[in-house]
Amino acid sequence: MYTRIVIYKYFVDSSGNRLTSYSPDILNIHLANSDWLVDESANTQERKVLYYSKIVHKNEVTSNAIDYIMLDPTDMLDNIQFKKQEGQEGQTIISQYNYSKENKMVIEMKVEAVQTHSAVNAIKDAWNVDVSIDENGNLSLL
Repeated sequence: MYTRIVIYKYFVDSSGNRLTSYSPDILNIHLANSDWLVDESANTQERKVLYYSKIVHKNEVTSNAIDYIMLDPTDMLDNIQFKKQEGQEGQTIISQYNYSKENKMVIEMKVEAVQTHSAVNAIKDAWNVDVSIDENGNLSLL
């Protein structure tokens, strides 16, 4: 079977309401190795889509997709101000986040699999993505 993982990252308040004022970009999800392909065209600020480049046979497991998830520990404080110099002389972009102990970061992972029989068509039908598969069964995104 061919496998993909869709990862969602966001923040919620104590009632479970999504906090759009917090940027999910501060949650860094680091890929473990090159067996997992990132679909840059499907990624958003809150979503990362990964495809395993190899066939997963019965009783096999994939290599690790992620080796760490990092959030700067200081981001958990109540008042943090990030300043970033960018572009033209004197131009400053300032973002302020008011974090609270009540708020939580959420990371959801949805794992899906598709058959290897007629895999190119099955992947297109199931995930609406174009791929190629070489003679060894290795998947590439087009």
